[in-house]
Parts: sequence; C-alpha cells; structure tokens
Amino acid sequence: MFSDDLPFYVGGYFLDRNQGYVVTEIGVNYMKVRYDDGKIETLDKEGILIKARIYENMISEYEDFHPEASDDYYRSLGFLASHARFDAELPSKSVSNFLKNYKTHSGEDITIEHDGIILLGDVDKWGPELRIYFPETDLVLDLGEGVEITNGPTSGILRINNNNLWMRLIRIGFRLGKDHNIEAIKNTIPPDKIVFFEEGQKK
Repeated sequence: MFSDDLPFYVGGYFLDRNQGYVVTEIGVNYMKVRYDDGKIETLDKEGILIKARIYENMISEYEDFHPEASDDYYRSLGFLASHARFDAELPSKSVSNFLKNYKTHSGEDITIEHDGIILLGDVDKWGPELRIYFPETDLVLDLGEGVEITNGPTSGILRINNNNLWMRLIRIGFRLGKDHNIEAIKNTIPPDKIVFFEEGQKK
C-alpha cells in the first residue's frame, strides 16, 4: 500500500481541511493518526488516499499563494498586514478595468470614492500604478525576488511599486487602504509559518 508517492511517515505532522494530525502508526493497509483535538482514527486504504489528496492539494494552494517561503517572507507579510497602506493611482483610461480586477481578486465592490484611490485624470498613462506604503523598520523584509523597496514620499516611509505583488496580496486578504483581513491572510499561510507572520505583526 505505502509507496514513495504517499507523503506519510510515522511521526510526521500533516494537515486536512479541519485540523492537523500526527501519524502514529502505519501498517500494510491502514494508518493511525492523532488529531490536534486528541481524537485517534484508524484509516483504511481509501481513507489514506483521500487524506493524501487533501494534503497535497493544500500544499499546492499554499505554494500558489506564497511562491516565496522564507521565514522572513512570512514576517514581512505580518508587518505589512499591521502597518501597510495599499493605494491605487489610476489614470482615467484604467479606472474601469481596475475596479473590475479588484473585485475579481478581492470579492469586494469599490468605487472611485474609496480613499485608497488617487485619480490622475487624463494623463499619458494606460495602466494603474499600485503602491504599498509602510513605515521604516529594523525587520528584514523579504517579499520575493524582483520586489524592490524604495524611499516613500516622506521621511520614515518606504514604498513598493509592484503591480503583480499588490494584486497577489489583495487576493489573499490585503485590501485597498489600510484595513486588511488578517484572518483571511492567515488562512493562506501554512500552520507552521503562522508564528513568523505573528512576529511580523508585532514589529
């Protein structure tokens, strides 16, 4: 039954959609697990295959949400969740598409009255300029390859100009403005990395 295609091993900690569990015993056609709430369960062959599929799907989802996986990356997310402001500078030509894209990624309807939107008018630009502003920190910020942090418009404020990162973070629970959905963000983070996210929040 068990092969290299299955992720399980005795003593390993794994996840399903409800809670984590430790594998306590593996037999030819069964596996015993102990859940976080203390419940013990013996899985048959079908149950093992279902657990493996759920676990592998969840790992794939985490990797889609967070292609960068360093501990500093998750601390950086926590810091931004507590301190960052997300702005969108929009030339007239991009307003309609931006509002549609924002709803697609966030599930929220917004209007041009939102205080995170800066209307640039009929300027010689086609696309939105999406900004993340946050205070200087002694935290080691790691938001992935190609993400540059520069000085902001005022002393003590830093800025990221990266439309791809901006929209990816909106997708996981960050929001235009400064009121981010902390629980939604946490739900996209592997459980063993949440401690680093919370460390970043406290900085």
